[in-house]
Amino acid sequence: MKAIIFSAHSDDFVIGAGGYMALHPKQTHCVVFSLGEMSHPWLKPEEIKKIRRNEMFQAAKILRSTVTPYDLNESNFLNENESLVQESIEWIEKHKPTRVFTHSSEDPHPDHRAVHETTMEIVSKLSYQIEVYTYSIWNPTEFNQQYPALYIDIKQTYQRKVKSMKAFPSQKVAIYTLAILIMYRALSAGLRSRYWLAEKFYRIL
Repeated sequence: MKAIIFSAHSDDFVIGAGGYMALHPKQTHCVVFSLGEMSHPWLKPEEIKKIRRNEMFQAAKILRSTVTPYDLNESNFLNENESLVQESIEWIEKHKPTRVFTHSSEDPHPDHRAVHETTMEIVSKLSYQIEVYTYSIWNPTEFNQQYPALYIDIKQTYQRKVKSMKAFPSQKVAIYTLAILIMYRALSAGLRSRYWLAEKFYRIL
């Protein structure tokens, strides 16, 4: 197993690390904290959860990855994560991935920062040392300059990443809003790394 990716909501793993995942078919696993029941307040929570769950599995299939969804309530992750923490530790200890990817602590979304905090708690309880990387969603710029950057060449997998993002029609407003930022990041990271398109992660541990 190459990596485990912690994702606050059903589409964050695609936006943050979809290109990397597509490069490593069947070698990445995602843990999704919440299906995002608050994204459509005019729908019943169970209805939108069902929609977003199906979209999540379809996106993971496109990226040839596995995913474990949890049903934590949005904005309350740190008060509900006990079983997620324990089960994630057990999964990591069993499969021994070499890398963990999680949200940046600089992300303005409180759920994303809560996932970062939970990830660090999980890592602190492991019996072996694992590399920890962060990815960005809503933070347009980062100040983690004290950490080394990992650039992943995704020019061969960028279209698969885009295809997986299209697996979330219920989130098209948010994803279309992010589309320019996603492309900018890919081009900027590609320029910095001398790839055409790249994903950039910071190694924080």
